[in-house]
Amino acid sequence: MGIISKLKEFFEKKPNEFESLKELEKELTVLKKNTNSMIIALIGIGGRLKGLPLIYDATDENILKRYAAKINELINPIKTLANDKVLDDFIINFKDSIILCKMITDNIGFLGFTRFSNDIELIQQWFFKNKKMLMKLFEEKE
Repeated sequence: MGIISKLKEFFEKKPNEFESLKELEKELTVLKKNTNSMIIALIGIGGRLKGLPLIYDATDENILKRYAAKINELINPIKTLANDKVLDDFIINFKDSIILCKMITDNIGFLGFTRFSNDIELIQQWFFKNKKMLMKLFEEKE
């Protein structure tokens, strides 16, 4: 079953603790507010979803779209650095902000963009707390 089919299936039934995509979106909104983040999003990092923001809360949607597309351009060279390794996550520290990207599946990633390292820690804690649920939500069934 492809990712698009999985999203359609999710609209029809409630497979996990998140009762709907709206509820997941609300969770991301609360996380964004609690961490003063500019972007909290699930983005497409492979397949047909590559470069697309899927579920998100962002201060500026244009910046989100640009980051979602550019993250993919970053991931490909990193993957070629060590072909036998699987990329799990990465953090980019700028002088005034921090980007966190964590892989959920081969095609979907979690993106956090904030200003402070304390906020990144809170985002990581939320992600680790909900990672299994997110993975179940977006796992591909054969």
